[in-house]
Order: sequence, then structure tokens, then C-alpha cells
Amino acid sequence: MRSNKAIIATTAIAVALAVAALPTAVLKPAYADKGNGLIVPVYGWDAGWSELIHAKKENPGTKIIAIINPASGVGGGRDSHWSNVVNDLQHAGIRVVGYIATSYAGRSISDIENDIHHYYEWYGVNGIFLDEVSPGNADYYKTLRHYAEKPHGTQDVVLNPGAPVPSSYKDAGDIIIVHENAWLPSGITSNGISESKLGVLSHGGIPSESDFQKATDEVNYVYSAPDWLHVASNILDQANWAN
Repeated sequence: MRSNKAIIATTAIAVALAVAALPTAVLKPAYADKGNGLIVPVYGWDAGWSELIHAKKENPGTKIIAIINPASGVGGGRDSHWSNVVNDLQHAGIRVVGYIATSYAGRSISDIENDIHHYYEWYGVNGIFLDEVSPGNADYYKTLRHYAEKPHGTQDVVLNPGAPVPSSYKDAGDIIIVHENAWLPSGITSNGISESKLGVLSHGGIPSESDFQKATDEVNYVYSAPDWLHVASNILDQANWAN
């Protein structure tokens, strides 16, 4: 699984170019009907969110979740730049979640709850993206989910273990990334967790249409990582996601 630093390094270089191609997609209405969605990292200072906003306006039925990461996490104080980015994204109908690394359940729950509190207080995000998730500590993540959902009860809590997790995790997050690698998987191990909660992350290479179709038949969310998002417009337009 990739660390926060590794994700930032690739994203800062590539995501602006990657997202820029997305507005040309004509996402089929059925795509949204089945609940499929994109999870898009917006980590760099100028990471292409204006293009992402345009994509949402052109495809209002597509659920898009943007991850912000102001300072390898929430940082030490409110940043007006990121506050404006969040407001613009939300105004366009994009849900925004804040990045937090959990160090594979090595960080104290109180420290992470403090980060969650600040994301809500400083940026008014719609939820939290928990990275570096341990696959063997469901209660830890259930506690964090419960805290993250307190303000309104409608927050998105996304977990990224990057691998299948036991069925005990089904209530630990709203979305669980069960695959993280340089390719899309040919099959998903759900362990009884509903596909409506599952997502995959590919951070290298360009998937074939058939691989993309297989993945989206088995999970509802695809983390649109930089190395292949720049061709997502063509793939999404041809893949008939909701079939």
C-alpha cells in the first residue's frame, strides 16, 4: 500500500494533466443510477479542481468525491486557499473528504479525532478519507467512523486498506478501497461486504476497457489515480459502467 508521501509525489506531478481530460467524457446516465462513482485526489496546490468542477457540471448524475490533503493531513491551521477550493467543489455538487493517515492503526484515536474535528471546523468537508488502514483492527476504525459521522450523520467515511478486509469491516466505513496496485484487478474478494461499499485504486498503467468493465461490475467506486485518469474520458464513455 502506498504511503501518503508516495501518493502526494505522484499526484502533484500528474493530477492536473490527468483531470484535465475528464470534462470531455459523456458519462451515461445509467452510470449514476447504479451508484458508481469516482474518488479523485486533489492534493497539489493547483491540482485541476476547476476541470473537475467542469466535469461535474457536464455530468451532474455522476457522483464525484474529491480528497483534499492540505499539509500531509489537515495541517496546523485553516488555509484560506483550501477553504475556497472546498467551497467551489461543494457548490458544484462534488463531495469533499479530508485525508488522514492512520499509520495502520498506530496513531491514537484521540489524535485522529482531533484531525477530523479540524477538517470539519476549518473546511466544512463532507467526510474523511482514512489511509494506511490496518486490515486487522475493525473496532479502531468503527470508533473513528462513529466520530466522523457525528456532526450531521451524512458524512462519507472512506477507508483505504488497499486489500480485502474481513466482513467485520462492513460497518467501519461507507466506502472501502479493497485493491490498491498498479493495475485494476481481474476479480474482487469482498468477504461478504456489499459491492455498494467497495472501491478499487489503480495508480499505474492504463487499463483496458475490459479490465475497467470487470472492475466496475464488482465495485461501485473507482479511485481515479493520475496515471490513467487522463484516458478516463474515453474509457468511461465506452464502458457502459452500469451494465
